[in-house]
Amino acid sequence: MKKGVYHKDKYTFSGMLSDEALWTFEFFSKSLADTLSDYLDVMEENHLCIPADDADELFDMLEDISADLRDDYHADCLQLGRFRENILAFYDLAFSLCSDLEDDLSDAPLEAVYYSQVFVQGLKHFLPVMLQSLLMDLPESQKLQQFIEQIQRDFSGLAPLDIHGSRLN
Repeated sequence: MKKGVYHKDKYTFSGMLSDEALWTFEFFSKSLADTLSDYLDVMEENHLCIPADDADELFDMLEDISADLRDDYHADCLQLGRFRENILAFYDLAFSLCSDLEDDLSDAPLEAVYYSQVFVQGLKHFLPVMLQSLLMDLPESQKLQQFIEQIQRDFSGLAPLDIHGSRLN
């Protein structure tokens, strides 16, 4: 993901009460990256298709979002508009990658199915827990509530359906 100049928007916050969301992001980012890496290794060992460019881009996106969050927390100026754009782009690519990898799961060993399911579960829980952590970090405000509602609406449009026809959000 290319770094650019980002201007403050209506979802810029200061006066953080804690750094819970930063560490929540770091935890999920590391967990998702490790699981995806293991998943791709198993797929490769079994000579199954790996969309390596998309996977590499996902790793880069997580690193970039993490760096932005660390900078924001250090500056006590959390730019959630930028976070929203970046996390939704991450999810869009992650869901696309999952869809591409899912096509090969019918011939995949159980270990690949395991990592696939762990990765999807991580994706499923990442954003809701992250948003909850942001609520703990920032003083309560109408503007924050509007941000949470907006990102949830945006995310629900991206989330694929699970095997039961329910959205993954």
